[in-house]
Amino acid sequence: MIWTGNVIICILTIIVVWGIPFGDYPIFLCQDMKKITGFLLGICLCLIGEPGLSQAVYQVGARSAALGEITSAVTGSWSVFGNQAGLSGLDHWNAGISYSNRFLLRELSTQAAFVSGPVSGSVVALSYSQFGKSVFRESKAGLAVSKILSRHFSAGVQFDYLGLYFPEENRTLGTFTMEGGFLYSPAQPVIIGCWLFNPYGQGVKTISGRYTYPTILRAGLQYKTPEKVTFWGELEQRTTCDAIGRFALEYEAGKDFFLRCGFAGKPYLFSSGIGYQYRSMVFDLAISYTRYLGSSPQVSVSKKF
Repeated sequence: MIWTGNVIICILTIIVVWGIPFGDYPIFLCQDMKKITGFLLGICLCLIGEPGLSQAVYQVGARSAALGEITSAVTGSWSVFGNQAGLSGLDHWNAGISYSNRFLLRELSTQAAFVSGPVSGSVVALSYSQFGKSVFRESKAGLAVSKILSRHFSAGVQFDYLGLYFPEENRTLGTFTMEGGFLYSPAQPVIIGCWLFNPYGQGVKTISGRYTYPTILRAGLQYKTPEKVTFWGELEQRTTCDAIGRFALEYEAGKDFFLRCGFAGKPYLFSSGIGYQYRSMVFDLAISYTRYLGSSPQVSVSKKF
């Protein structure tokens, strides 16, 4: 699995940074949509590694939280915390902050912020997120680059610094890793996305043992109807657990006002939320619920400059 991740990340890095032209269609993508979808889902089903100690990479952004934590085929400025290829369509500078309170516990809160914008035909972004408080903290700082490569295809890659703070260490332990993905739109209402995180299986050593970040692969599909309803489906496979399926929809109930809901399992998660855009400001609110652990609210605010 590690060598597969290395190949994918290397290809994405070359494509995004050097901008290899493919014309209207990428040369390595099949034009038959059914074959593409089957290929992506097949990768997710087959990518199973050995379980081990790991720290979860928590989802950031209230919109994705309301959509059952779907990210692979979602576009917009918050894609810096999901599939970085979704940043490629941005034509203005954006900045945002997010806060979530997992299971209504202050010790399990997540704070995040980002800034992104177009630079020399690409989109660059800086992001930072932190999970936990004084006793235990997990953080991620990232530098992303995203680019539209053709009328149907875009890609993005991000370089991360992952940090862990343990009280017994009395210091932050860190490591570097990468993530990236692509988006392919064979027809206007359809977007196919794929995203890979931590292909090298990076981790940190502590006096208590080795903590390894999971390698995560997500593949998803977005379909937007003329009735202002957008549907998503996504499949995730990580090295520490079985595959997870997610489904969500978003309805534009009024001008710049959105209603959202999502479902994920197993473990089962139900989510819902709203979004509202006022001029250059976007406000998102979400709440997710699991049967045994309860509710997790999240709020995000972003601004376009």
